[in-house]
Amino acid sequence: LYTPTTGEITICGNPYEEVLADLRVKCSTLFQDFGTYETTIRENITMGCLDGVLSEQEINSVCKKVGLLEWINTLPNGVDTPIGRFEEDGIDLSGGQWQKIAIARSMARKHRRILIMDEPNAALDPIAEATIYKDVLANVRDDETLILISHRLGAIKYVDRIIVMENGSIIEEGTHSQLMKLNGKYRE
Repeated sequence: LYTPTTGEITICGNPYEEVLADLRVKCSTLFQDFGTYETTIRENITMGCLDGVLSEQEINSVCKKVGLLEWINTLPNGVDTPIGRFEEDGIDLSGGQWQKIAIARSMARKHRRILIMDEPNAALDPIAEATIYKDVLANVRDDETLILISHRLGAIKYVDRIIVMENGSIIEEGTHSQLMKLNGKYRE
């Protein structure tokens, strides 16, 4: 997102500027300050795709993965229900529902190889958080990397590698059990 002021960024030995366009196509992000777009549920989710097109089956699949499908199926217009307050027939959403829509949008990008999620569950209750972690992590493909940034420990049992940072530097890394044995900052 930012051009370095010192040093260089390379990807597989190539200057990042040479692969940036391809990287942006293959990377999907969800930031903790995600956008809320007052349009339909369908449009909210499909804007995560570069071509803006998802089949009904793809939309249902991604909504099921994040725990939205049952709720959407109760709405009179399903995924075509307007959300937000701008439309007269729009429905207002809770913070957790907006967050699940944002998660679905990030997961809808078809050609992603990297999914970056920064505090993806900040507005969710602990039960919804555990479900999302389990469902999202279970749906990370073998050819995909998930980078999960969190201060909450709910996802720990699902991840392959934990990197502990302090003041912008890596101070510990490993699995949960390895880090617990270090008796360092992570265990604290």
